[in-house]
Amino acid sequence: MASLENAIWLASSGNPILSFFNHGNHILSFEHLIILCT
Repeated sequence: MASLENAIWLASSGNPILSFFNHGNHILSFEHLIILCT
């Protein structure tokens, strides 16, 4: 889980859209990342 959260942080820090989701709703960004990775 820690590596996934780290991946979210890295993605959000480099992507304004993911950053918006990460700051607005952490659960939403987490699910969005899983959808992108599957």
